[in-house]
Amino acid sequence: MTMIFDAPTMLDDPGTALPARARILLVEGRQLVGETLQAALTSRGLDVTLSACASAAETLDAVRSHRPGVVVLDLERAGAGSGRDLIRPVIELGATVLVLMGITDRLELARCLEAGAAGVASNSDSFSSVLDMFGRAAAGDVVTPLGDRLRYQRELDAHRRADRRRLAPFESLTPRERDVLALIVDGRPAAEIARQANVTLPTVRTQVRSILQKLAVNSQMAAAAMARNAGWVALR
Repeated sequence: MTMIFDAPTMLDDPGTALPARARILLVEGRQLVGETLQAALTSRGLDVTLSACASAAETLDAVRSHRPGVVVLDLERAGAGSGRDLIRPVIELGATVLVLMGITDRLELARCLEAGAAGVASNSDSFSSVLDMFGRAAAGDVVTPLGDRLRYQRELDAHRRADRRRLAPFESLTPRERDVLALIVDGRPAAEIARQANVTLPTVRTQVRSILQKLAVNSQMAAAAMARNAGWVALR
């Protein structure tokens, strides 16, 4: 994640000093970014521990060990799988979670807030605004106002409804038909599909006809294109 540094506000500013009562665990694998954030927050009186956890388990162990009031997760370096999956477990350990994102993705931001994050910062935010967000979290103040949360949630809900509409035709496929469609998308001919599944060629052709009928298309090429365009392949 590349932060936009606002040099004049990066270090001490007596007018915007952050409260000293919260401990912050900064989970950040990139040394330059992590040490810069740690120095800026420490200079404002906060107790900041920098941890380059390599896995989700290590991150949770660090939270249990340090017992911070605030945990800052770099979504791209928060362990195996989706860093977003760590938000709820960290909250259950008693910490407020702030998320750092490498890009501005409103849907991912909404997913993080839905998972329980108090706030999300991206590389489009100034360094001073990120520090201000940390300060509000450390003070126990609202980081993301309710109105903003509702707006992001509405966008996420609309996106999910669109996904469901787009993927609805594929829900009628049987498990075997889904397997056959996946092979069709990979460009496998019917004869090869039959050999791989150890079934007869007429059986595969019957399955293909059923797939085309359910998807309301008239060729295997059209079925493959529909699956790719709908994002169905990526979900398998």
